[in-house]
Amino acid sequence: MIPVGLERTAVEAAGRRTVRDQEALFATHEVSFAFHRTKSHFELAQTVFASADVDRGSALLLRYLQGDGLDGVSRVIDVGCGHGTLGVVLLQLDPQRTVTAVDRDALAIRYALRNAARNDQPPERHRVFGSLGYDDIDLAADDGVDLVVSNIPGKVGPAAMAELVTGAASRVRPEGLIGFVVVQPLADDLTTAVAGLGGAEVRHERSRAHTVVIARVGEPPARADGSGFERGVYDRSRIEPKVGPWRWKARTAHGIDEFDNLSYATELLRPALQGVRKGRPAVVIGPGQGHRAVMTALSGRPVSAVVSRDLLALRATMRMFADNDLPAPEHAVHDLLPPAELAGRAPLIVLHADDRTHTPWFFEAVRTCLAHLDAVDDDEPRDLVLTGKASLFGRLEADVLRRARGHIAHKESRRGFRVLRFRVPPSA
Repeated sequence: MIPVGLERTAVEAAGRRTVRDQEALFATHEVSFAFHRTKSHFELAQTVFASADVDRGSALLLRYLQGDGLDGVSRVIDVGCGHGTLGVVLLQLDPQRTVTAVDRDALAIRYALRNAARNDQPPERHRVFGSLGYDDIDLAADDGVDLVVSNIPGKVGPAAMAELVTGAASRVRPEGLIGFVVVQPLADDLTTAVAGLGGAEVRHERSRAHTVVIARVGEPPARADGSGFERGVYDRSRIEPKVGPWRWKARTAHGIDEFDNLSYATELLRPALQGVRKGRPAVVIGPGQGHRAVMTALSGRPVSAVVSRDLLALRATMRMFADNDLPAPEHAVHDLLPPAELAGRAPLIVLHADDRTHTPWFFEAVRTCLAHLDAVDDDEPRDLVLTGKASLFGRLEADVLRRARGHIAHKESRRGFRVLRFRVPPSA
């Protein structure tokens, strides 16, 4: 199992920002949510679902759950918790409950933790950690919960939808509840998945934008063997990319870029790496499907660690190394950035910015990576390779790199994408 590394409270970066400061770069504002004689407070973040206000779908699900009666519900699982809305409110309604909240996004986990603390909910009552669906929830087969809830993401595939529903049904006690809300385009997929349970007492509610389905599961189905990831629930396609002399096999995943071909940013990585001496250990941040990490390894620069805020990206990347018989990275870190003690040993860092990258965080991440490289105890130059949309790089060069110790050793653009290698000289 890949370590998720979310117990870390501060990743120091040679005098730069801590991780808590890094997550604050995403902050938008705080909102209050009144519900059934309770009031909850939420800090919201850019790039996490519902960054402007409490999502109407979540509010609708809570309303119908409360209408059905939540007496006897003492143990709850919230899958894809985002900012933690559902779990926080359900615990506010009954402080004697216990909530297990999970998400595949490390930033969402950090904000769910912040919001549980913001509402004075003790960690023994409100556990929050990283999980890909139910894969990382440690729950004994004979120890079902009373309620599983989820505000299901709009881009989920049909197989993942079925996994969320059947996985929930298999984790509740007999006569336990499962409750889901989806946007209308996914309503048919959700109702089909719930109908497949058979024998469940089901309630459907619709608004203009959402469908809520609540089901009471008479006899929970048996749990599937192995994790959803291992069973291919998130798989999308099989491809064999080729860049120069390198060809590799890839089983790609839903919801991650480059599922059927490579972007120009990834293709441009090859000439950028050629200026780095072979054998130099690398950390790859933002590996996506895993193509950039595998290319780095194929170039003769062994990858010691991959870092991503998306747990699915980490699992897909590690699988790609195994499928191509490449030495697996020693560390897979589910976080915003690598810890200083890890990055501080790697003279090569590859950092990617995709379409969803938050610009203020990216600029600060570049500063932090440069500080990591500056701290590497090595008498040779160190390199930071940046890939992404060219529109990000103009301000980055003017505001960050121009003030940094070192120089741009390679820069190349193609059709709106750019790769840039910044070389940090040895310490004096």
